Amino acid sequence: MILSADGNVGDSYTFQINATNSSENLDGILLCTEKEFNLLVVTLDGGLYYDGKYTFNLNNVDQLSWNRDEDLTWSGGYRHRSHKVYNVQFGGIKTPCTWRATSASSDNAILIVCDVGTGFSYMQSYYQSGSSHEMSFVDTHGKRTPRNLDEDDLANGNQHILVFDVNTGKVIDFYSTLNIYYLSGGESASWTFH
Repeated sequence: MILSADGNVGDSYTFQINATNSSENLDGILLCTEKEFNLLVVTLDGGLYYDGKYTFNLNNVDQLSWNRDEDLTWSGGYRHRSHKVYNVQFGGIKTPCTWRATSASSDNAILIVCDVGTGFSYMQSYYQSGSSHEMSFVDTHGKRTPRNLDEDDLANGNQHILVFDVNTGKVIDFYSTLNIYYLSGGESASWTFH
């Protein structure tokens, strides 16, 4: 980065950089952090490279899917919960970070913002001996799933974020008010941007 207060550069100079990202088929730079000069670029075919390492392809939404199943059992009963995010509509990327949460962690994560049209489903099945079996497909926003995120889901600056671990190449978490564990306060997350 070269800065000038008045637009003048003075004497001539040579500028060199050791870049790990290839310039071949480069379509643009999505992100460049000032602190450590981390670079996230996209190629013409939709491939994303973070500091020279392939992460995922914007045109392959299956790679960005996420699901979490939980089964709790006790004497005479059980509860099953299932969350799924699929058909991800790319809404942007946050600065790479270190992610720490109750159920997932990464020292090298990219936060992917989900846009309108992203698929989401929730299911809860509950049974206790002596009572009826209960099933619900209604999410924390009070809407029946499976469904696509709509404008209401993004109202008032509300964001739904997938946490992509660059080291493993997988989505490891979903930070959202649609995730019952975060909404209820049963789990927490923290992050430090690089």
